[in-house]
Amino acid sequence: MQTPLSDSIKVQFRAAVGSLPPGSIDKAAGAIRGASLITADREASGHGLWIDAKTLNGFNALLTGRRLKAYATHAAVGRDATLSEVGYWDCVRVDGANLRANFTALDAWRKGAPSAFDTLFEMAEKLPAEFGASLSFSYTPCWVLPGGNDVPTKRTASLAGAGYNPPAPSNAVRKLPSVRAKAVYSADFVDTPAANNGLFSAGRAGDLRDPARPAIITITLFNTLPPADRTRFILAGGRLTDDTAVATLHSRDDLVSSSAPTLTRKQFDALAPADRLQFCQAGGALKD
Repeated sequence: MQTPLSDSIKVQFRAAVGSLPPGSIDKAAGAIRGASLITADREASGHGLWIDAKTLNGFNALLTGRRLKAYATHAAVGRDATLSEVGYWDCVRVDGANLRANFTALDAWRKGAPSAFDTLFEMAEKLPAEFGASLSFSYTPCWVLPGGNDVPTKRTASLAGAGYNPPAPSNAVRKLPSVRAKAVYSADFVDTPAANNGLFSAGRAGDLRDPARPAIITITLFNTLPPADRTRFILAGGRLTDDTAVATLHSRDDLVSSSAPTLTRKQFDALAPADRLQFCQAGGALKD
């Protein structure tokens, strides 16, 4: 697709739908919960752009408290798609390396297009890796410098032969500009992903560490963090200290046998990254 040649570029990114945790699909309520709209610390395939933690935070700021329109596919450029909405997204939040949201189908679409409604939810249950939610938004590309400062730039050609003015500074942290969203228009159901690893899979931690947050904190401090911050800390490679107990985690089942699991730091450190994430998302606490 062609993109306007300006410092405010409208673009559409696709986010793959991946494996489904229990309760994520509720057809009776017309709901798909926890969809990942975009993943950070990666290139948006085919767009020559980088998605970083600041990208996610920018989207989150634009969408917090808002209901975002959803369409069954992207509207053609220049066409008004009003009254063809199928639902909306809300509860947008940053979850580690992912921007997540909940989809709710409109009653009017459900009643007026029951076959399409049934197909969407059957695909979500049976073919979750074969389609996804695609963000449509405008943005400014920015070179990122050491320390996190942004240098806005402009695309000087079509996506097929992209160049930027100004070009990447010699000290830019990467040779791809990062996305700084200006407005978000919709998140639509399409076929091919570009900027996500799956609906319920976490992205790499990469550059998501908050420089203002220490990489090592005490167990006591960790237990005071809300679940989202615990997850962010772990995904960013954070470590815990002040634990004197030595124990062995015998089985992954120990992690899910309680609604509020408790582990020692050494048990926690022995877990695989995915299990650490699961532990944090389950509201787990650490003890000495």
